Amino acid sequence: MGLLPTGVTPSWMRQQLNGMFGSPARVGAPGSQLLVWRIHGVHPAVGSYPAVAFVDSGPWTLTGVMPALQAMDLPAAYRQSLDSGQLPSVPAGLPQSIAVLPRLDGGCVSSRTRTVGVMVRSTLGTVDLSVDGSTRTLLRLAVAGRTPGWSLYGPIVAPAGTVALAAAPGVGVGPCIEWSPLTQVALGPHGQAIGSVRSGAKGEQVTATLAAAAGPWFELHRFYDPGWHLDGHRPTAVGDGLYNLYHVTAKPTTARSITFKFSTLPWEWIGRVVAFLTVVAALVLIWRRRRSPDVVVETPNPSTIEGTIGPMVAAVGVIFLGLMAVASVSDWFGLPSRYPSLAVLADPYSLDIVLGSVALGVLLLSIVIRVVEHLTQLRSVTSAAPSRTKRWARMAGVGAAVPLLLASCGGTSVENANQILANARAQSVASRDVTGASLDEARVQFQAKHPYWCVANYTNALKTFPGLASSYAGRAACYQSYNPAASVQDLNRALTLTPDDASLLLARASADRAAGNTQAAVGDYEAAMAAPTARPADALVATDGLIAIGSNNGATTVVHEVTSRFPSDALAQLAVADLALAQGNAALVDKSMATAASLAAPGEVVYVLSRQCGLDVLLHQYFPAVATCQSAAVQGTDSSGAFDNLSAAHAALGQLSAAISDLTSAIGAFEGNVGPNAQPAGVDGFGLANLLEARGRLYIEQNQSARAIEDYRAALRAVPPRAVDLAARLKEDIKVAKQD
Repeated sequence: MGLLPTGVTPSWMRQQLNGMFGSPARVGAPGSQLLVWRIHGVHPAVGSYPAVAFVDSGPWTLTGVMPALQAMDLPAAYRQSLDSGQLPSVPAGLPQSIAVLPRLDGGCVSSRTRTVGVMVRSTLGTVDLSVDGSTRTLLRLAVAGRTPGWSLYGPIVAPAGTVALAAAPGVGVGPCIEWSPLTQVALGPHGQAIGSVRSGAKGEQVTATLAAAAGPWFELHRFYDPGWHLDGHRPTAVGDGLYNLYHVTAKPTTARSITFKFSTLPWEWIGRVVAFLTVVAALVLIWRRRRSPDVVVETPNPSTIEGTIGPMVAAVGVIFLGLMAVASVSDWFGLPSRYPSLAVLADPYSLDIVLGSVALGVLLLSIVIRVVEHLTQLRSVTSAAPSRTKRWARMAGVGAAVPLLLASCGGTSVENANQILANARAQSVASRDVTGASLDEARVQFQAKHPYWCVANYTNALKTFPGLASSYAGRAACYQSYNPAASVQDLNRALTLTPDDASLLLARASADRAAGNTQAAVGDYEAAMAAPTARPADALVATDGLIAIGSNNGATTVVHEVTSRFPSDALAQLAVADLALAQGNAALVDKSMATAASLAAPGEVVYVLSRQCGLDVLLHQYFPAVATCQSAAVQGTDSSGAFDNLSAAHAALGQLSAAISDLTSAIGAFEGNVGPNAQPAGVDGFGLANLLEARGRLYIEQNQSARAIEDYRAALRAVPPRAVDLAARLKEDIKVAKQD
């Protein structure tokens, strides 16, 4: 039914659910059991509240503000959002709201000056707190009855920025809550005014009865969609990062219910009525037609059609469509890889696209010609017209074929083939193997620095050296970013020239995955490890690839093979650890990682540390991750991945300043280790853009919008030209930061 994210194991997930809902019930026989948790005290589909908690940050600070939200039992409206297109952020100044300041970097962070109380795990009448370095005795303002053991102390003035707060050892300090009469109401008892809730109109209408005085805030527990309207009003904000939140200012006291309707519901009814009337009208017309006498239709004169240019041009377009179909079939059979000397374009696998584009243009031209003929009322042709038409058709065909013929001219000589190969290799260099959390996407978005130039150079070289397997493998690496099917065909050809090459089999497995053929990828991963040339590093790549596509059985086969052939190799033990992690065997993970550390050669120690660092972050073991990642970053030569993971650990611990410093080091290490052929907008731009975006988001959490925008813009400049999804996401980041 799906794959768990990397690092999230079934056993870890079960522990988390057990902690929230207790022990599960087991359904089914062993080996195919389902675990069922019963959720007690389910909230109704609609809620009514006297206020909302205005969280002065984004949903990523939920852990830091949870005590305040539980104490007030209010829905949260977040000031910031990382996806404002789907879940818009909430501007300041929400009516009847209570600001909640998250606890980060040892204090409460606010976007403006406020009078607040501090949540402290204590029930005493007073508590001593260090506020910005000076000790103050704060009075208890209220007891947080819904969160036993917590109370609100103050008041203090929190300026814009961070106010440092610390208590005596052993005393927990939580978030800050804006202090006002409305806060006193929220911390006190306030029950739900919602009675029964019923759904209608196939789920597009929800009606809730009011058992008591309600509002002014209502929350509909359906995933946020501005199409849900309350009495004709759109949602005021996103509630709890997911739901629809409405502020009602003038609800009549006599109202006994409220109704939420999806905005398209009335139009759907109109559409049904129109469709019904259309069917009735069609039936009436058919009935009348059957009862009326036959109508004689005059056939147009063929000479008015056959003597025009338009149909002939259209015929040329149809011919190009046929050629496009032939080119597509040849691509499917891999003919451009089998016969490279016949390539007529720099990219032989784009011939079908070129022919299809020409066909579309010619067909559109034929339509334009027909329209012009009708507008000018050219209904007759002279006796010389057919010959002119034929000449036009011949000229159109020759004109379309000229670019193809020119592209096939100019062969490659042996003298410059070596220079072409050198250029092609430089342009096909892939991103380095990094292990950082923010750099995962850089590995997924494998792309040559100049994929089109790279393909063109390899194509020219293959005309001279059609039996060079390395050239097919190089062109396959260029194709993988935008045409994985062509990459597979080139690797097929390379493997016929050098069978059982483990590196080529791994490359083809990666191309198979990119093309969506996971079954073929499984076979290639397993074959790579069975190849005589396979090394432990290849087994580690194959194991991780098989786990990523959900083939634990295939990964088990590979791990068994590598441990049999290389029982004392550190990388083989890392493969064992990765498989154990996927299977939820925590004890074996720890044992294998320890064995890998003991077996690691001097050149492998840093790599093992980096893997342990990433593993600690994935398992949410942040304190060990800090120590391990620091060691990996200090000892490694290319430490960008270790610093990246160290940043993730510090951010999870609420230490934003340290996390930003780590990402700055990661960016510096990444830029300092880029190869001589790297381009600012090349493959290395993926990694750099992700690091800059991660740091920008940390700046957003620190309310440093100007610095965040600077990082987002730098990331946008680093993005490769065809990475439209990443570029669009960065533009959205800039838009959100400007609104902050």
